[in-house]
Amino acid sequence: EKVLDAAVFVLGELGEHAVAAIPRLLEIAGSDEFTLTSRRYATAAIGRIGASAEPKVPDLLALRRREPLLASAIDNALVEIGSSEAVAS
Repeated sequence: EKVLDAAVFVLGELGEHAVAAIPRLLEIAGSDEFTLTSRRYATAAIGRIGASAEPKVPDLLALRRREPLLASAIDNALVEIGSSEAVAS
C-alpha cells in the first residue's frame, strides 16, 4: 500500500505528463480493493494532472455519486482541473 501511495503521489507531481495514468488512477479511486487513503490519493493525483484531466470529469462526477466518502477529494480535484463542475457541485 505504501508503494502504491508513493507511486500515485509521483504521478500527481508529474502533472500533465501523467495524463496516460488517469484511467488507472480512476480504477484505483473507484475500487474497494484499495484503502480509502489510497483512493483519495489517486483522486488527488488526477486533480494535480490539471486541465489535461478535463475529459474524465464525467467519470469523477459519477464516482462522487457512488462514493460519498470521496466527495471532498473529488471536489478538490475538480477545482484543480479547472472544471466548471467544481462550481456547480
